[in-house]
Amino acid sequence: MRSRRNWFQSSRMLAEGRLLERESKGCFSSTDARQIRRAVAERFPLPPSIAYRYELGSYDTTGFFELTSDFRLNVVSPIYQDGQTRTIEHQLGYEVSYYSFRSAANDRVTASLTSVTEFRTGEHETPKAAPRNRIDFPESPTYFRLVLKTERSSTKQITLTFLLGSPEEQQLDAGTKQLQSGGRTSASICGAQRARSAGFCLQRDCQNLDCAFRARG
Repeated sequence: MRSRRNWFQSSRMLAEGRLLERESKGCFSSTDARQIRRAVAERFPLPPSIAYRYELGSYDTTGFFELTSDFRLNVVSPIYQDGQTRTIEHQLGYEVSYYSFRSAANDRVTASLTSVTEFRTGEHETPKAAPRNRIDFPESPTYFRLVLKTERSSTKQITLTFLLGSPEEQQLDAGTKQLQSGGRTSASICGAQRARSAGFCLQRDCQNLDCAFRARG
């Protein structure tokens, strides 16, 4: 079983290397490359973990997720007592919002709110029409990434998540590199991103992804 898995990993690395090489030479666009990777993952009996990495990449290497219609964004917002400090002692519950992504031209997507539910301690969950902190996504088709950035201090290490978007893929690449290499605070990072290479940037403490991934295995 291990030798079979190693063979799949080696084949994936070889095929993906050739794919990237031909893409860099202009043989086909990044959109074409993504479509090829999707077709391979869905039509060949690869192990699910290998198929996922082949099609969607490895976030532990790149530091980001490329958001497609396969994903659903889950945003969790704590609810605190009015007029109290925002600490766990004064937390009443939390709100969960889901946003879906719909495919558009050239692998861009549009995002929309699909559901909001409020959970309070000792009470039944309550569906809502709108969240407390709604994400105002661009209406036009956009490339989106969920970028992970690690910040370290002398006492702790935390991983922040940034929702980054741009109508142009090259601008998104430049914005991602700038965000990952910068050492500033999250607010100043997003301010610079919006003003320069990427048109959309948002940092939230509780952003998660659900993925509906199809593979033959």
